[in-house]
Amino acid sequence: MKHLFTLSAVATLLAGIVAPASAHCIYVAQRHSELGVVLGYSSVDQKYSPDSISVVSAYAADGKPEPVEKISNGTYVTLAAPDVAVIGVAMDGGLYATPDASGSKGWKKGGKTSVPGAVKGLHAIKYNLSIQKDSDVAIKPRGVGLEIVPLEMPMKKVRGDMLSVQVLLDGRPLEGVQLREDFVNNDSLLTKKTDAAGKTLVTLHDDMLNVIGLEYDAPVAANPDIDFNRYATSLSFALPHKEQ
Repeated sequence: MKHLFTLSAVATLLAGIVAPASAHCIYVAQRHSELGVVLGYSSVDQKYSPDSISVVSAYAADGKPEPVEKISNGTYVTLAAPDVAVIGVAMDGGLYATPDASGSKGWKKGGKTSVPGAVKGLHAIKYNLSIQKDSDVAIKPRGVGLEIVPLEMPMKKVRGDMLSVQVLLDGRPLEGVQLREDFVNNDSLLTKKTDAAGKTLVTLHDDMLNVIGLEYDAPVAANPDIDFNRYATSLSFALPHKEQ
C-alpha cells in the first residue's frame, strides 16, 4: 500500500489552471449495489480517471491477502471483493505546480521543472481504508504515507459512540491535527487535536456509512519537482442501523 462547477471554475480550467483538490477524499461505499471508489468533497461525488487508482488491496479477517478486481466504468471505479474484511485504496492525483508561493494564482498539472515560472510544487496522494468486517487486521497500520488507524473495532459501535484512532505519518504518530468526523454529511465537525502519540477520539455521527477524513501537507526534501505531498486520507465503515 505504500504506493485518496461553478462558472469561475470552468473559466479556470479553460485557462489551463487546475486545482489539486486538496480537500477531496476517496472512500469505498455502496453505489447501485456495487462497491464503488468515490472521490468527493462532503456529499458531492466527482468523476475521475480510473487509471489514477494506483493501488487496491483486500484482506480476509485472518490477515490473508484476498483477490480484488478493479473495474473501470469510464469515470469511476467499482470493486469486486467478495467476503473480505478490509479494503485499502490509493489514488495518485499527480503533480501540480504554481507560479505563486501562496498558490493564489492557481495550480497547473506538472512538476516545478515542467511548469514555466513555478516556485512551488506538490504531489496529490489520497488513501482510504474501508472496513467491511470487524477483525484484527482492521486495527493494524498499513504503512501508507498518511493513515487513520482505528484502535478498537468500529463496527461494534453505534451512532453517538466515541472511536479511538491514531494518525500516522510515514509510520510515526502525527501530533496536533484535527480529523473531520463526518466527512460526507457535515465536514465542519472536527475532533480534538491529536496528542503526542497521534491519538484522538472521534464521535460517530451516522447510523450507516461513516467517513472520517484528514488532509495534511507533508514537506518533501531534495525533490526538484515538489515541495510537499498533499495527503488526503480517510477511514470508512458502515455501522449497524440503530433501532429507534
